[in-house]
Amino acid sequence: MMDVGRHPRIRLMTLSEVVSVAGKPGSFSVKVKCLPRFIDEKLCTGCGTCGEKCPVKVPAEFDMGIGVRKAAFVPFPQAVPFKYLIDSKNCTFFLKGRCRLCEKFCPTKAVRFEQQPVETTIDAASIVVATGFSPYMLAAKGPYGIGVHKNVVTALEFERMLSASGPTKGHVLRPSDSKPPKRLVFIQCAGSRETGKGGKPYCSGFCCTYAIKDSILAREHEPSIESVSVLHMDLRTYGKGFEDFYRRARDKSGIEFLRGRAAKIETADTGVRKTDDSLSDSLIVHVEDTRECRSKPVPADMVVLANAMRSQPGIETLAQKLSVSYDRHGFINEAHPKLRPVETNTAGIFV
Repeated sequence: MMDVGRHPRIRLMTLSEVVSVAGKPGSFSVKVKCLPRFIDEKLCTGCGTCGEKCPVKVPAEFDMGIGVRKAAFVPFPQAVPFKYLIDSKNCTFFLKGRCRLCEKFCPTKAVRFEQQPVETTIDAASIVVATGFSPYMLAAKGPYGIGVHKNVVTALEFERMLSASGPTKGHVLRPSDSKPPKRLVFIQCAGSRETGKGGKPYCSGFCCTYAIKDSILAREHEPSIESVSVLHMDLRTYGKGFEDFYRRARDKSGIEFLRGRAAKIETADTGVRKTDDSLSDSLIVHVEDTRECRSKPVPADMVVLANAMRSQPGIETLAQKLSVSYDRHGFINEAHPKLRPVETNTAGIFV
């Protein structure tokens, strides 16, 4: 990212969105709207004074709401360019017309409350669409316990816990009491490979691999974790080296892989005896064990859901501006999955 930000022949436009696309292959005209940062990007040094003085605290999107950020902030620790911006939806000045502490203390006088959106036109020979994806949010109070049990977290929330720059500084801590769990359970395909309204019918393709990685990291970060179980339908470790990665987790790291679909999650006081050293707010995951052909309770102090991935919100609108087709799930179609996997149905536009 730093190489991209510093490259003399790459123009990086952040906080920007495509308004319209016109022209033909070799001669596209792309109109882009650059949203205001309310801080002069050329003057900002990234010193962080505005964030320190800002009195507003809101849930941090990058930390999945576990941590907090200020109204003057950098979107994430490794952001490129490393420049601050002001969240006008939560800034006291934009809401009530007072405060301006960031402007008062900024050493380079970079704060610009008067900034407005600016439109610019880019001439391009070709276009690459690389929009990424976003986590599919599971239904609240569903079988996986989202919104019911505090110690059920999504995989991305768990990733932020493992990060040294995350809200728990790299420690695996339960949301209910900030204590490390002793028994950790991963549930794969949470919302994936489901044909009903509660999920997506496809495999997201990388969830098994990151669950293996996170299970190994969890034991390295928190030696107090006694057991880690991965509940799966079947493991799909795509790539040449990831089958060995799975064997390493199973044979050397002591990760238990249990084949079966999780049916429901309950609190541990629903008929399962607790031991003297068991943590409060512990859980029981009821899994349909397909190897033993029976229902099996798996105790857990913390549950991590590998939820499905979905297309980015608003991708259909962008696809229509680009005149490219997309499937029923919102992902842009390739011209041919085998023969033309990076081309779209419109010449000059690639994925």
